[in-house]
Amino acid sequence: MSERRQVSKKRQSTIGFLRQILLPGILLSASACSSQQNVNFSVIQESKQCRELSAKIARISSVQDKAQIIKKLNRFSDDKKQEHLLKLLEQHAINEQLFLLSQGQKSSAGYGFNVTAKTGSIIDKTLTLPITFTYPEPGSMQAQVMTSPCLILGIDSKVQFEHIVIDNLEFTISN
Repeated sequence: MSERRQVSKKRQSTIGFLRQILLPGILLSASACSSQQNVNFSVIQESKQCRELSAKIARISSVQDKAQIIKKLNRFSDDKKQEHLLKLLEQHAINEQLFLLSQGQKSSAGYGFNVTAKTGSIIDKTLTLPITFTYPEPGSMQAQVMTSPCLILGIDSKVQFEHIVIDNLEFTISN
């Protein structure tokens, strides 16, 4: 067999290898990356006293939902603070879907949230936000007071998703 034919056969086998093994892997990686969508969100309000008993993610969609949240967050506040929060919620509701993230009732101070970015990601209709619950350091001195930390979040309303995952909580959007 001539040297030219041997080189040609080696080239063909190399091209065949690339088509059969590497190309599907590269395409799979590219499609996996392209299915992720970044989503902007905002922290509208943070409170140590949300008066929620359990950890949860809840949608704030109606006027009644907003009024109830304002009442819980501002139980001992003056009317100006309540009006300010209502205006904030109304402003954000124009372009965002509103959600309450609660850690539930806690028996001491030191609980809260760590928001590591203002952008979450959607993969397969599940929105994951870069928020984790924070806890008091083991053995640390904390005020023994009932707290119920929460965040009010605004998520870009143009984005379509069916589930939200934050730390160890998941919420399914009902239609």
